[in-house]
This record gives sequence, C-alpha cells and structure tokens, in this order.
Amino acid sequence: MTTAIVERTITAFLDGDDSLEINNIIHSTAGAARFGYTGPLVGGTTVYSWSVAALVEALGDAWLDQGWVEFQLRKPVYPGEVITTQVNLSPPAPRGRCPVGTEGGRRRSSSRWPNTPATLRSGAPPD
Repeated sequence: MTTAIVERTITAFLDGDDSLEINNIIHSTAGAARFGYTGPLVGGTTVYSWSVAALVEALGDAWLDQGWVEFQLRKPVYPGEVITTQVNLSPPAPRGRCPVGTEGGRRRSSSRWPNTPATLRSGAPPD
C-alpha cells in the first residue's frame, strides 16, 4: 500500500503591525508581554490559513466546498517559528476522514510539539 503524504512548511510571521494600536494587543510585542507571553502571538486564523494550503493540495479544490476540518491551537505560535502541516491520505479511513496535523517548535527549543491536531471529514480524496 502506498502512503500519500502532503507536507507544507512556513516560517510564522505577524500579518499586521506590531503596535498597541491594533484591536487585539496580544498580537503585539508590548501587549503580549502584559499577559506574560514571551513575544507577540501569531493569530489563530493566520495559522489556520497556512494549514489550508496543504489540505487543498492534498484533497483538491472540492475540499473548499465539501470538506471541513476540526482545528485547535494547543500552544501559542510566535513569529519566527517553523510551522509544518502534514496531511496523510492513506490508509483510507471511515467516512472519508484522514489525519491532518500541524506542528512547530518554540524559538528557544529544538523540540517539536503538536499545536493544531485536526481531522478532515470530506468525500474520498481525488484520484
């Protein structure tokens, strides 16, 4: 049996100004420090958007209309961290499910931790 895996990697970055003048200051260096974080947090929607690229590459454009994913961040994502999303298309799972995971590493550690486990539920992957 052949295992089909699609993997996409990106270095996380802030997609807006690093300023206390933004709506959610947790995404700024000074604002995040007020809440005890070591740096500004990359927005969850931004991290999710990077993961979608791997899903579309693996499952095709039809996933955008017919598929869905359970997405959860377990740890903060900081600018400069390398984020990798992996979609495993085989073996086939019940009801069109396939494992999807995104992971990255803290800036000061070489360890990797799962931060966005997800399950895709859609029709069968394209041929």
